[in-house]
Amino acid sequence: MAQRVAKEGAISGQLTGSLHPMLRRVRAGNASVMTFTGTNTYLLGKSDIAIIDPGPDDSQHLRAILDVVGDQRVHGIFVTHAHIDHAGLAPRLAQITNTQIYAFARHQSRRVAPGGLLQSFKGGEGIDKSFIADKYLEDGEIIQGESWCLETIWTPGHLDDHICLAWKEGNGIFSGDHVMGWSTTFISPPHGDMTRYMASLHRLKAYKVARFFPGHGEIVSDPQILLDERIAHRLKREGQILTLLEESPKSAQELAFRIYPAAPAHVIPLGMRNILAHLLDLKDRDQVQAAEDKNICATDWTWSRNES
Repeated sequence: MAQRVAKEGAISGQLTGSLHPMLRRVRAGNASVMTFTGTNTYLLGKSDIAIIDPGPDDSQHLRAILDVVGDQRVHGIFVTHAHIDHAGLAPRLAQITNTQIYAFARHQSRRVAPGGLLQSFKGGEGIDKSFIADKYLEDGEIIQGESWCLETIWTPGHLDDHICLAWKEGNGIFSGDHVMGWSTTFISPPHGDMTRYMASLHRLKAYKVARFFPGHGEIVSDPQILLDERIAHRLKREGQILTLLEESPKSAQELAFRIYPAAPAHVIPLGMRNILAHLLDLKDRDQVQAAEDKNICATDWTWSRNES
């Protein structure tokens, strides 16, 4: 997986400066292989603040956010998706600031629906199962503050309930974990869905903004180029999988070892999840078949010779 290693010495609740006259960022101290330098919490506005992705439930991070808020009013807390590194702090922060939590309604994964291929598959690591919003946003819904306006863009793929938020005044998009500059996005079935992820990437291309403000890492200053790179990367990975399956049937784990030959052992299971997401997408398009549905991680997958 294409990613860079997080820098050492991340400080919990680190104010990393003003990114725009109306925008500040506080970075949580939860650096890891999955979160890079930590979760970015954005504070938009001056006297009527929108807090975007409050981050993990960490007291030092909470204090840092409140130091930036000061005596200003918090309009609302916006959560791009219900992973614990983004949503964990929301309840405490909402109670202290006396405000509402906004998020997208959690959808049942089509992969675990009755009769679905992953009905009995264990997954959902990292999801904050206790997370509840006060208000559930609709796709395309506009939220207006005193000096800012946000548009809700439903971008499922990394997670079923993932949203991006388009910020008109800043000519940018808060992209959560959907698009980041430091790494490709982790798509882990059953709640991660490669088919929907690719569709969401193409959808964002319609927004000709100047920058993305991601959930981890630095600002993306070339969104259209990065979107093209992310789409090309997934198509390349899809091609690698099909080429290997043309040779002989293989399991998702075997494919991971072949595609990530130099990866450390602890990274292989993560790569296998991404590959499984690709296999499920290819199966939907009748390009591959699973030998059995009950254990899709261990079962062999075969290339379908579609003559049409």
